[in-house]
Amino acid sequence: MKEKEVKDLLDKIFIQVFGKTYDYTIDQVKGKFAFSLTLPKEVRDSTTNEVTYSYSSNSYHFITQTNMSRKDSEEGWMLDKKEFHDLKEVIDVWNQINLLTTERVYESSNVSKSDTIYSSINVYKVQIVEIVKILFFVNLVETVKIC
Repeated sequence: MKEKEVKDLLDKIFIQVFGKTYDYTIDQVKGKFAFSLTLPKEVRDSTTNEVTYSYSSNSYHFITQTNMSRKDSEEGWMLDKKEFHDLKEVIDVWNQINLLTTERVYESSNVSKSDTIYSSINVYKVQIVEIVKILFFVNLVETVKIC
């Protein structure tokens, strides 16, 4: 879901609830109405340095679903057999392959700035969602339909 679509949807919600359009940026709306939610964080893909979004704050190395799939089809993830002589060598190899996949979107469309989305459409800045129609600024949902 693009920012323009989010703004249009926020306008519709504000008109229905408050009887007027809103005068806030998307970040201001998030700050006023979704301040207590843990939302996907902006991080960098460790392989391309492009911006991506992840719900996990426990990792330091990330890779987008698209880049992970590309690497898998082009060269694979298996490493050649190697003999290790100390723990540092093991850790060095681990740091090369220990990547957390981000922006995982399955059977969904019109999704942006989100992570772990299943069977959904029109999703913006959301994490861990399954079966949704229109949603933004949420951190855990299983089955929701917002019209």
